[in-house]
Amino acid sequence: MVVKSTRLFRELLPGEIHYKDYTVLTSCYDNLAECSTEGGWKASAADPTTGAAKSSTSTPTFDVLPEGENVLYVPTQDDTMGISVATFNQPIEKSGWYDVFLKWPRFTVSQTQYRHSSGIPIRIDHDDGISNEEIDQTTKHGQWVKIGTYRYQEGSQCTVAVRSDVVSASGAREANTYVIVDGLRLEMFRPELKYTSGK
Repeated sequence: MVVKSTRLFRELLPGEIHYKDYTVLTSCYDNLAECSTEGGWKASAADPTTGAAKSSTSTPTFDVLPEGENVLYVPTQDDTMGISVATFNQPIEKSGWYDVFLKWPRFTVSQTQYRHSSGIPIRIDHDDGISNEEIDQTTKHGQWVKIGTYRYQEGSQCTVAVRSDVVSASGAREANTYVIVDGLRLEMFRPELKYTSGK
C-alpha cells in the first residue's frame, strides 16, 4: 500500500478571488527589530504627514508618502561603496501561500539630487527555496507592488532582502540614484489547513 499526503483547502467563497483572512503589514524604519541592515543605509527625516523635511538637514523629501514613519535609503553601488542590504525577517504565524508586496514613496520631483532606481535586486527566502526578483522604483509610488507568491509554514520566517547593487544597461549606475526600503505586506493567498493520508 502506498500512502499519499494530500493538502486540503477550503473552496473559495462566491465572489472571492483569493483569501484575505491573514495579512501582515510592517515597515523597515518602524520595525528595525525585524528588519536588519548592513552597509550605508540612512534614515530619512521627513514629516510623515506632509513629506517635507523636518529641518534644514539634507534629507530626501517625498510628494508620495511612505508607508512607515520614514524610510531607509542608500545610493546604488559604485566603485567607492560596497553592497548595502536591508532584510525583512517576518515571522509566519499561519501556514499557507502568501502574496508578498513591497511599497515605496516618491522623492519630491524638485529634488534632483535624489532619483529612483530600476532593476533593484530582491531575494526572497521561502519554504520551497530562494527566489531572485527585481523591482523598479521609478514607477508605482505609494502602491503595494506584488513581488510573487510563496509558501511558508507556521513557525518559519519570510525573509525579503533588498540590495543596492543595481546594474544599469550601460553597466554603471546613474548619478544620484538611490534604493529605498519602506513597507512589506504579506497577504495570505491560500491557507494550508491540514494533511490527510490516503491510498
